Amino acid sequence: MQKHSHGFTLIELLMVLAIAAILLGVATPALTSMISGNRVSGAAEQIKSEVEWARSEAIKNNNNISLNLTTGTSWCIGLEAASGDGICDCASTNCLVSGQVKTLGVSDFSGTRLTTTIASDKFDLDSSGILSGEPGNIVISNSSVTATLRISRLGRASICSADIGKYPAC
Repeated sequence: MQKHSHGFTLIELLMVLAIAAILLGVATPALTSMISGNRVSGAAEQIKSEVEWARSEAIKNNNNISLNLTTGTSWCIGLEAASGDGICDCASTNCLVSGQVKTLGVSDFSGTRLTTTIASDKFDLDSSGILSGEPGNIVISNSSVTATLRISRLGRASICSADIGKYPAC
């Protein structure tokens, strides 16, 4: 008569745990890198969306709109219509366009940093949606990846990155 064993031996269980630990050790850096890239990509996409929205509101309402930038690791972007009080610093509710408070900041994308290539840290769109100042870039980065949001003279935004595969290289 043959004996049938039910369950696992201690050796089999330890082997499965060792293999799982090795797989987890290999996957963790890749997962961390993916999350890091997704934060930068998400911030770039959201900023691009805000620029496109501001451009369409400027045209629709025949009103100038400013994108006010606070750079660094505590970054913030506030949109304000020309009819506002000119004090849109993201710490207040003064960033209004069409009656909506429009701000976006690092709290939504932790670990990211924002810099810009223009001296004034401000982009102004005129009532036809065209950039009234110099065109420039908004750079979103963290310790491992960087994405650049380019704002053209026509007020159009595009994203490029050498680190994130879904965008063209800058």
